[in-house]
Amino acid sequence: MTRFNPHQSVGSIVVAAPAAANVFERHGLDYCCGGGKSLADACVRAGLETDVVLAELDAVVAAPATERDWSRETATAVIAHIEAVHHAFMRRELTAITPRLERVLQVHGANHPEAQLPRIAAIWGACVAELWPHLEKEEQILFPMIRALEAGHAPSMHCGVEGPLHVMEQEHDQVGAAFAELRRLTDGWRVPEHACTTWRATWGALEAFERDLHRHIHLENNVLHPKARALAGL
Repeated sequence: MTRFNPHQSVGSIVVAAPAAANVFERHGLDYCCGGGKSLADACVRAGLETDVVLAELDAVVAAPATERDWSRETATAVIAHIEAVHHAFMRRELTAITPRLERVLQVHGANHPEAQLPRIAAIWGACVAELWPHLEKEEQILFPMIRALEAGHAPSMHCGVEGPLHVMEQEHDQVGAAFAELRRLTDGWRVPEHACTTWRATWGALEAFERDLHRHIHLENNVLHPKARALAGL
C-alpha cells in the first residue's frame, strides 16, 4: 500500500519525505513555488502517470533516510541552515555565474542565434537583480522577526510577520517562473554539441543553481513559513 495519495500536495510530500525532492526534480515537478498543487494535478500537467510517480516515491521512502527532516526542527534551526547553506551558495554562485555567462554571450551570441543567449542572459540578469535584495530582506527583516517570535517576543513591525512572508513568497514565485523559462529556453539545460568548455560549465552551474533554488524555496515556503505563521497564531 502506497504511503502517499494523489490528492496530497507535492509540497507536503517533500515535507514528510525530504528525499521525495529527488523524484520531483527528475520529473521536473515543481514542489517549491507550486508546492500547493496536488500530486495528481502536477502529474497531469507534466504528462506523467501518477501511479508511476507514486511507486517511485514509495521506493525513495523505503530507502534509508539520508536527508534531515527539517519539519521537526525549530524555526531558528531552519533559518540557521538556510543562511549557512542556501544563502551562502546563492551568494557565491550569483557572483561566479554572471561573468561566465557574459563570456558565452560575447563569444557565441552572434554566431548561434538559435541558442537565444541574449534572452537567457537578460533573464539571468533580472534574477540577479532581484535575488541580492531578496537575501538582504530575509536576513535583516524576516528572519529576525521569526527568531523573535520563537523567543516569545512580539514582531517589531506593525504589520506583523504576514506582510514580509507574503512579499517573500511573491518573489519566490517570480524567480521560480524565471528559472522555468530558462529551463525551457535551454531545453532542460541541454548543451549544444558545438559548445565550448565555458558554455558547458555555465549551463552546469545554472542547473545546479536551479536544483538548490528548488530546495531553498521549498524549505522556506513549505517548512519555515508555516512555522512562522503558527508562532504568530495565523
